[in-house]
Amino acid sequence: MVDRARASFYDSPFNPRRTAMNLKNRTLIKIKGFLFFFLGILSASLLLTRTLSVYSAVLLLVAIWSFCRFYYFAFYVLHNYVDPMFNYSSLSSLVAYFLKKKQAAAPPVENPTLLVIDCSPRVKASISRVLTNDFAEAWKSKHPGRPVIHRDLGTQSLPYVTEAWIEATSSSAPLTPEQKAEVAVSDELIRELKTADHYVIAIPMYNFTVPANFKAYIDQIARAGETVTFSATGVEGQLKNKRVTIIISCGDRYTDDSIMAPCNFVQSYLRTILGFLGLTDIRFFFADRVGEVTFGQRTRENYLNEIREKARELEIP
Repeated sequence: MVDRARASFYDSPFNPRRTAMNLKNRTLIKIKGFLFFFLGILSASLLLTRTLSVYSAVLLLVAIWSFCRFYYFAFYVLHNYVDPMFNYSSLSSLVAYFLKKKQAAAPPVENPTLLVIDCSPRVKASISRVLTNDFAEAWKSKHPGRPVIHRDLGTQSLPYVTEAWIEATSSSAPLTPEQKAEVAVSDELIRELKTADHYVIAIPMYNFTVPANFKAYIDQIARAGETVTFSATGVEGQLKNKRVTIIISCGDRYTDDSIMAPCNFVQSYLRTILGFLGLTDIRFFFADRVGEVTFGQRTRENYLNEIREKARELEIP
């Protein structure tokens, strides 16, 4: 729970986005956009007037198209498909982002730990559990003797956030024994995250989004001062230099090239919340069309043979 800390940061005069956010007058926004457009038309007209030729006109159109595509990449693609914590505000922000990413590159971990998170309430009939088990076995073969932590959200329910939990995690004073007991589960989950170097998470899609047990998990681990910090310089996730493999099981096809893609709220949510916590090295794998097994269109064995073969292509760090 980070709402209080986040609110205090965004309201502070140190927030570099505050000025831009305060421009809410629709008329002023339209005028600003028109001025940019007018400036571009004027500059292009003056350029063509001085060097009028088909060659220069074509080059100018190519240049305009290229800059538009670059802006689309910087403003939309990076945020939505690479790192949801990046927000484009200027060329300098883009340069600073890539320099920071380059400096933050971590060396390979010599003695890694794997965290496996299962969310399916099914045990014997689960597809996603088979895939996380395969992944963990392949990982152990590559890193013999290294520990594997297993967190089963499907069979071990987590407590929901309560008023006492919020008060305990928001307190700056030493915690009382009662408050320590209130956040004991959260502390344990965060220790697992900090200990592990790579996570493999199995998420069954329920009603186009993540299951309730995983949302409860996120609410327990998203804690100001533990997994995310707020300061005058910005928001900073603390789970850095870790790799995440996410296996999404779903009844239909929800990949970007499918007709159901607009209903896929799982992928965007995970990119956003995990990026908020500092996890940006994320790989997704879809175990889709599980509905064919559920409704008897194909056997579970036949489906597993196919999807397990595809899952072997997953990179084992």
